[in-house]
Amino acid sequence: MRTFIPLILIALASIASGCKGSGDRASGAELYALHCASCHPGGENTITPSKTLRRDALRASNINTPGDVVERMRNPGPGMPKFSPAVIPDRDALRIAEYVLASFR
Repeated sequence: MRTFIPLILIALASIASGCKGSGDRASGAELYALHCASCHPGGENTITPSKTLRRDALRASNINTPGDVVERMRNPGPGMPKFSPAVIPDRDALRIAEYVLASFR
């Protein structure tokens, strides 16, 4: 059992390091699928159903620009994890934000 846990940690570290460099090539859709889609499938919200990523719901929360989306990713409300620049670099966060604003009307 003791050797099993380090092996899991090594596997997880290698997976994470493989994903880390992909941001330069990943599209907004790919980054969204990686970081957001589990809680926001198709722009919906599995935690707080009234807080979708649809344009009218975003506007009701005063989220209108890619910068606003990134700000919410960095400083979310209850139920949403905080995505720091260490987790999602600014360039990738902007790609996600642009994808969200273009995709969920």
